[in-house]
Amino acid sequence: MKRRRDMGWMKDMVAVVIFLLLFPYFTISFKQQKNQLTDEPCPEADLQTEYDLIAKLPHNQKYFVVWEEEGTRLTLPVEHFLVGALAASIPLSYEEEVLKAQAVILRSDLCRRYEEIGKNKQGIKTITIGTGEGNYWTDYRMQSAWGKSYEEYLKKCTDAVVNTQGIYLAYEGKAIAGYYHGMSAGRTRDGTELSGEGRFGYLRSTDCTDNLSSQSYVTETKIRTEEVGKLEEDRRTADGYVISVQREEQSVPGEQLREELGLASSNFSWVKDNDYYIFTVKGFGHGFGLDQYYGNVLASKSKDYKEIIDYFFADVTFQKME
Repeated sequence: MKRRRDMGWMKDMVAVVIFLLLFPYFTISFKQQKNQLTDEPCPEADLQTEYDLIAKLPHNQKYFVVWEEEGTRLTLPVEHFLVGALAASIPLSYEEEVLKAQAVILRSDLCRRYEEIGKNKQGIKTITIGTGEGNYWTDYRMQSAWGKSYEEYLKKCTDAVVNTQGIYLAYEGKAIAGYYHGMSAGRTRDGTELSGEGRFGYLRSTDCTDNLSSQSYVTETKIRTEEVGKLEEDRRTADGYVISVQREEQSVPGEQLREELGLASSNFSWVKDNDYYIFTVKGFGHGFGLDQYYGNVLASKSKDYKEIIDYFFADVTFQKME
């Protein structure tokens, strides 16, 4: 009986790892996700405007990103792409040093993907990212989201990318998967929760108790039962993150259910109230890697981006793209 329970736990963990690797960027703050969903499609004219705004960025001739979104296809040098990716992934009201840390983490994940592919005859590497794999804001979306703060925030994005140009994180000689989230539930999660084989040994569990004083730390969401299905037992970590939930006789990974229901975090519990489920949610995101909120707390205490990264990631080295 114990062996069957252990096998079930292993299957749940494998499902979580696969989900998080396929959707590494689905960890931005819930507020930002809502902004993205309400933005209008970007006209072609604005795409060129955006490119002009960041045309002075360093141009790495070897690495490119193709961004595809609903018929729109952009080919951008990696550092240019990172400006829009940074804009989409973290509140730009945050301190400069945590923005730099986020830029390095995003670049690290791109480098991980570059390592998996070969160069063309010209020695160029190009990866394609679609809306199901990452987040990117065009100039039109930046203006829509930021309004009067547009110029200030665009400069903060560009400066964070330029001031960390080419820098990425490596663990045991390979670029890391760029894990980050909006706010942990008081402590980030250890990489052994994803794999006991040391594959994610760079993800350390760190104290982030300052998060508990944030007004947005705990949220409640009320959803009709027919939209959710019948929820039964769950498996969760010691810190309360849901590994899997039994729903209609099927085991569903906690991260998958969180995305499906639009919950801010996979650290959630629920009670049934007549025809509704009331979900109580702590933090934002899956809890692995950089805790953006606490990273901003560290930045406000004069920690630089390398110190912030070292707080959340163990045994990583800072490398430079060729």
